[in-house]
Amino acid sequence: MAILDLIADYRRSRIVLGVGASLIALTAAAPSFAQEGANDEPIVVTGTRLQRADLTATSPVSVVSEDQIRLSGNGTIEQTLNELPQLKAQGGATAGNTNAAGIYTADMRGLGASRTLVLVNGRRFVPVNPDLLVDLSTIPEALVKRVEVVTGGASAVYGSDAVAGVVNFILDDKFEGIEADYSFAVTERGDGQRHKASVTLGGNFADNRGNVVASLAYHRQSAISAGDREFSRTALVESGDELVPGGATQIPGSYLGLSSAQRERLVGVDLAGANCSVTGVRFDSTGAAQPFCNPEDLYNFGSDNLLMRPQERYQLTVIGHYDLTDSITAYAEGYFVDNLNSYQIAPVAFRAQNGRSGQLEIPGAATNPALSVATREFLTANAWLFDPDGDGTYTLTNVLTRPIELGPRSYDFRRKSYQGTLGLKGKFAVGQRDWAWDAYYSHQSVSQFRAAYGTVSNDRLALGLDVVIDPDTGDAVCRTQTMGCVPVNIFGVGSVSPEAAAFISPAATDTTEVTRDLAAATISGNLFDLPAGPVAVAFGIEYRKESFTFKPDAQVAAGQLSANVPNPPNSGDVDVFEQYGEIRIPLLADRPFFHDLSLEGAVRFSHYSSIGSTFAYKLGGQWGVTPWLRLRGAYQQSVRAPSLSDLFANAGSGSSSGTDPCDYTRAPSAAAKAFCVAQGVPAADIDTFVQVGTNVNVMGGGNPNLQEENSDTYTVGIVLTPPFARRLNITADFYDIAVDNAISNVSAQATIDQCFQALDLNDPFCQRVSRFPNGDIATIQTTLMNVASRKVRGIDFQIDYHLPLQGGLSLFGDTGSLVFRFAGNRQFDDTTVPLPGSEPIACSGRFGPGCTGAGSWISQAFKAQVAATYSSGPLSVTARGRYLSPITLREGQTAYRDHFPAESYFDLALRAELTDSLSLYGGVNNLFDNAPPLLGTRLGGPVNTAEATYDVLGRRYFAGINVKF
Repeated sequence: MAILDLIADYRRSRIVLGVGASLIALTAAAPSFAQEGANDEPIVVTGTRLQRADLTATSPVSVVSEDQIRLSGNGTIEQTLNELPQLKAQGGATAGNTNAAGIYTADMRGLGASRTLVLVNGRRFVPVNPDLLVDLSTIPEALVKRVEVVTGGASAVYGSDAVAGVVNFILDDKFEGIEADYSFAVTERGDGQRHKASVTLGGNFADNRGNVVASLAYHRQSAISAGDREFSRTALVESGDELVPGGATQIPGSYLGLSSAQRERLVGVDLAGANCSVTGVRFDSTGAAQPFCNPEDLYNFGSDNLLMRPQERYQLTVIGHYDLTDSITAYAEGYFVDNLNSYQIAPVAFRAQNGRSGQLEIPGAATNPALSVATREFLTANAWLFDPDGDGTYTLTNVLTRPIELGPRSYDFRRKSYQGTLGLKGKFAVGQRDWAWDAYYSHQSVSQFRAAYGTVSNDRLALGLDVVIDPDTGDAVCRTQTMGCVPVNIFGVGSVSPEAAAFISPAATDTTEVTRDLAAATISGNLFDLPAGPVAVAFGIEYRKESFTFKPDAQVAAGQLSANVPNPPNSGDVDVFEQYGEIRIPLLADRPFFHDLSLEGAVRFSHYSSIGSTFAYKLGGQWGVTPWLRLRGAYQQSVRAPSLSDLFANAGSGSSSGTDPCDYTRAPSAAAKAFCVAQGVPAADIDTFVQVGTNVNVMGGGNPNLQEENSDTYTVGIVLTPPFARRLNITADFYDIAVDNAISNVSAQATIDQCFQALDLNDPFCQRVSRFPNGDIATIQTTLMNVASRKVRGIDFQIDYHLPLQGGLSLFGDTGSLVFRFAGNRQFDDTTVPLPGSEPIACSGRFGPGCTGAGSWISQAFKAQVAATYSSGPLSVTARGRYLSPITLREGQTAYRDHFPAESYFDLALRAELTDSLSLYGGVNNLFDNAPPLLGTRLGGPVNTAEATYDVLGRRYFAGINVKF
């Protein structure tokens, strides 16, 4: 790192250090007051701001402890959370390529990470991108005491994004002493090494009126390549009832797609003699044209992908508080994270073209000295096709190429995030009633630098292909001498020289900055007493301003890269002012069959600069039938405002799984065939037309006219703590969440399906689909709109049982214990309606197009986790099982098989406290080395399986040491 960068980092990180330093300076000048008798602190449970005397709440709350996190053996906290039945793994450490930016998120119910709100100590945490998502790896794991997961909408309490629920990380802000922790992990195959270390220091001062905690952490994770595992080494495609090696039509040496009519007239290559399905020509190492056989000549893009991305992270956290008086406390929090991660995919694959025309022009191709003799002869022999007007400029349509000489594409991300929070909180009495208040300001910012290597500049490629002979030297040179141009030849395996590779693939960079300024104030207490207890209320206001800027380099801005999509400088901002209130009214208490009965309500009014005013509310209640039987339920109407990215993102290009109904193997009807011809499939090919590849190119971007999403959530549950089994706790909660007006970019497959239902070129969805002259789909437009709806419905179960052990079942002369935990989720429904009036896509327990594929995850019909922990004296052993239910093929779809069995994993962990200050821990995950199911690239994505859902790393070991003073 340059010296100037170090200085800049130091200056910005003073936001973090200054938080703790200013608090210490404040306490040094403050008088010391003797503390008078301690009072019982009121409890505030995640999901509400009301004070209460117990841990009961109308919304279900699950808790993940510090020990569960440490003994999981996972490198990042997101991996531990995503194993919970309520969460659906999507963006994580093992989503190597589908999680492009390496942002580790929480996605509750599979409704999307943008609909799950992440808090730290009950407050919003620094976002890392214009989607305003929180990267869970930036939360200081060494200070996490527990994680509270609230399932069910909480928008009335916390505002936008809490549609599916809330994940709240509670940090230890009263730590005393020194604690150091180091752990190492590695897979059975010796790869994926992970180092994690932290040092935490904390202590009280000023007669225990204050406390400051500082924690420094380091994390390094090595990559695991798809080529290092048998199941992902080769891209697999479906053929009948089996998977066979396949890949992509973008191949080394270039592929030229041709219609059957064009192939019949082609000279210079024997297509008729090829004993395979020919769809065009390819160019071999001599530059000669050869038949392209599908699937035999497809390129295997699988081995260069990543199963686990490399990452390196530095974190500094400072937290402090000081009691200014017996009733007023000042507090401060500072966070700094420097996060480096990268991902890698196969060498760049693109359509060589001028602009977005789909056509590549090569001036003077007949005499172009950069091309091989064999290539020139092939082009001139077929001038009727490539130069019909005889002007010497040869035009080739649908040239798909992959210059492997450039090496795999790689993308480096470096994110530096900062957050500083300053606040005051306290309590006061009104008569005999205690009230609490809290007011704070938080500044949050992140800067992301991205560098892309191995992509191609189309402008440079066009310059490099336009080659003439220098009359003075006789050498082949670029016609236009600029930017250090060197001749380029993409027609032939190995034809791109190192000099040409360096010229056409300069590094592409951009920087994205996101900031948030937030101020909030809350007051809570008891208004008056009813016979059944006090009426509790909470009121508050909150202001947020969020903004972003995007600064690309010149070639990114101009769209000179492979996708040919301009990505100019961009910026945007949104602010919101909110007012909210909550109330809890006790109705009955200490009556037969009414141990307690209460109602709760919450409202939130918000005004956004982008969408205007919104309103969210909650109605709920609890009925304690007896001290050991409790019923609870709630109805909530939540909102999610469009994010900065939703509103302002530039147009972008990507790929998505898509099935072309014109493919003859899918038996299109006569009407569909006629429409395919009208849309661009050559009439001569319609009875033999085959979709080339399994992905289609998509174009999408933001939409400033978006409005808020609305959701309705119902939850009903039971809590059972039977007196005949005093240490047994059982909960069951039903949920029903419906999201309307959902922001969606209408998937490529949904766009195609809607178009072929209409069979009308003027239909809005058909106008979003374009084809190349040979019939292949060129692009599908997928702009964001408020058109979709989502619905999830199911039941969460949880059982905890603590059994004391005596006699021979205990060790070291100490009383032992056995703790049993079970958590499960049965999801009855996970349905998406892409557009009003369209057929619902039901994905719970299903796989297939529309439910799974590149960038998608599996919605499990049943997901469970069971664990048993034996403890005696200094020793504890935990055995844990993870279960994922079977999946079946989505109705109306075809695949090489219609069912995959359940998957289960078994983990073991051990901790030994050698002394009061020294402990060792370790374990093994996926003990039986269970491999993931093979779905293939169409159904599973680029590594042949749903890597975010299933364990793709195999058996792995971890060990650690913890020292406390």
